[in-house]
Amino acid sequence: VDIAVSVLFLIAINFLMYNDSENYTNNEAGLIQLRVRKIPILLSGLTTGILLGSKGSGPLFFVVLSAMFIFNEFVRRMSPFGIVSSEHKKFSVKTIPPHLKRDRGDYQGKSSFVLYLVYFIVPAALMGGYWFIKNWVLYDNPLYPVEVSFLNFKFKGLIGGIIDPMPSVLEKLSPLSMLIYSWMERVEYYFYDSRLSGFGPVWFILLLPSVLIAIFYAIKRKNFDFLLISAISIIIFSIYPRNWNARYVVFILGLGCLSFGLALDYFKERQKTIKIITLLLVIYTFFTANSPCIMPWKIGEFVKLPAKERTIARHAPFNIDLQARQDYGLWIWISNNMSKGDTLAYTFEPLFLRPLWNRDFSNKVLYIKSENFNEWIESLKNNRATYVLIKQNSIEDKKIQEFKRLVYNTPSWLGVSKNLAERFKVVYSDENYKVLRFGY
Repeated sequence: VDIAVSVLFLIAINFLMYNDSENYTNNEAGLIQLRVRKIPILLSGLTTGILLGSKGSGPLFFVVLSAMFIFNEFVRRMSPFGIVSSEHKKFSVKTIPPHLKRDRGDYQGKSSFVLYLVYFIVPAALMGGYWFIKNWVLYDNPLYPVEVSFLNFKFKGLIGGIIDPMPSVLEKLSPLSMLIYSWMERVEYYFYDSRLSGFGPVWFILLLPSVLIAIFYAIKRKNFDFLLISAISIIIFSIYPRNWNARYVVFILGLGCLSFGLALDYFKERQKTIKIITLLLVIYTFFTANSPCIMPWKIGEFVKLPAKERTIARHAPFNIDLQARQDYGLWIWISNNMSKGDTLAYTFEPLFLRPLWNRDFSNKVLYIKSENFNEWIESLKNNRATYVLIKQNSIEDKKIQEFKRLVYNTPSWLGVSKNLAERFKVVYSDENYKVLRFGY
C-alpha cells in the first residue's frame, strides 16, 4: 500500500502540472488552456481520491495537493500562461487581443474555483471519502481507530498514534541524522519493513546529489515546473511522520529520478561516464543484496507450482513466517476445501483475515460469537454457517465436547438422536485450530 500511495501521489502531481504547449499558439491561449485542463484535473482528482481512501495518511496528501493546485492557479493568473517552461516564453501576452486580456483575470478566477471544486474536490471526495464518513458515523471519529486532537476538537480512538516503537538507535538523533542513518543502511540485510533499510546505494550515491544539482540547474534555467514539483515533494516528505522509514516515503525516489535526468543534461560532456557508473551500481546492488524478501530462487520455486497452489502459506514470506507459521496448515486446508457458497464462521480475532477466504473469494466469512452456547448455535443456523473455525481448548471447543458427551450418554429411549453429535464434525485439526462441519 505504501508503494501504491506514493505512485498515486506522483500521478496526481503529473495531471495537476498538465500544460498543452499547442494551445499557447492560439490567440485565446489563456481561455482555451483552462478548458483543455478539465480532463487532467479530473484525472488528478480521481487519483487523489483513490489515494485518500487507501491509507490513514491520505488526508495529508490531499491537503498538500490542494495547496499545490491553488498556488499553481494563483501563479497562472499573475502571468499570461502561469507557470510555464522556458520553451513557452516565445508566446507573449501581447498575442492576446485586448478584449480577451481585459476579461481574462475575472474569467480565470471564477473558472479556477469551479475547476478546483467540480473537477478535483468532488471526484476526490467521492472516491476516497467513504471510509472517513463511515468511521465518523459509526465511531464519531473520521480517522478511527486513531485518536485525533485539533484545536478544541478531539476525536476519541483506541490508539494515540503510530504504535510501533521507534528503533532505539534513532531515539537520540536529530531528524536529519535519522534520515542519514537510514539511507546509509547500517543493517545486516535489506528488508522493506525493517525501517532502517534505506533506498539502496543508487539513491544515496547518485539520486540524492542529483536533487541538489537539478534544483540549482532549474533555478538557473527558470524551470518553474520542476521547481514546483520539487517543492511539493520535499514539503510532503518533510512533514510526513517517520520519514526515515523508507517505505512511507517512496515517492521521493520519483523526484530523484527526475533530478537525475536534469543532472545528466547539466553534465552533458560526462553523461556517458555517469551512465556507466549508474549501471555498475545497479548491477552491484542486484548481485550483492542480502535480503529475506522475494528473491529469484523463490520466484523460480513458485513458477514450478500449479497456479492454484501459489498461496501465501506456500510462499512463507519472511515477516509473516515469523508470526504465522502455525497457521499455514489451516490456510492451505481452507484454500483447498472451501467452495463457492460455503460460509465459514470464526469465533476469535485471527492474525490475518484474508486467508479465511478461498483462492477466488467465493466463500463467505462471518464472525459469530456468543457467551451462551444455545444462542451461538442459533446464530450459526440463522447465518447458514457450513463450517465453524475455533481454537483448540477454547470455550466453544469445551462446550462442543460437553455437548457431544451429553448426546452419547443420553439413553436412546429418551428419543435423542445420536446424529446430533455429528452436528459438529471435525474436518480439520492441528495443535492450534479445529474446523468443524456444521449440520442443521
